[in-house]
Amino acid sequence: MRALVAAVIGGVAIGLLGRASVQSTEVVAWISRLGAPWLLTAFLVGAYVGDRRRGALSGGGALAIGTAVYYFVFHFVERDIGLAYAVIVGAAWATVGIAIGSAFGYAGAAWRARPGDRWARVVAIAALGGALIGEGLLLMMRWDDPTAHAILLAEMAIGALLPLAATRWRDWPAALALGMTFAVSAVVLEAYTRAALRVVGWGGV
Repeated sequence: MRALVAAVIGGVAIGLLGRASVQSTEVVAWISRLGAPWLLTAFLVGAYVGDRRRGALSGGGALAIGTAVYYFVFHFVERDIGLAYAVIVGAAWATVGIAIGSAFGYAGAAWRARPGDRWARVVAIAALGGALIGEGLLLMMRWDDPTAHAILLAEMAIGALLPLAATRWRDWPAALALGMTFAVSAVVLEAYTRAALRVVGWGGV
């Protein structure tokens, strides 16, 4: 029940915030185009649940629910997209969300592990930080808006600082090395994911 409640609340919250952010200020609208808020949602949901298996399930479920809410509002409330687009693209993003959300839900639960499980915590927070860095690097090459670039620089800075803030100083070299490894992986995975989603009709940037 704890995992189910976390998935539903986290999913509804990120879905509604995602659509509301698009209608907000320029800075907030650019932030809403990032994957970072979604990754953070899955990570926090997993950390709240605590158990790694349930954390993975709740993280994936949260992003799937969030995607459904996002495209429901996009079509039925704002009426800015057609039903076919909402169903096809929404289903594609939900599939991606289940996979990515499960990974980061697991990472969140691992990060919350008992203090003795030191390396699980280091790898988990390095994965989150690396993902933020990787996304920032990829989108820096694709977006040419000055405001967007400032936001991406902030995202990369947060990604670099996360492993340092959440680990002991003696683990910093390992956390940074893992973070950069995850960053490179994130660049490749996100680039292919965005390309695949454009094949099914996604019109995002």
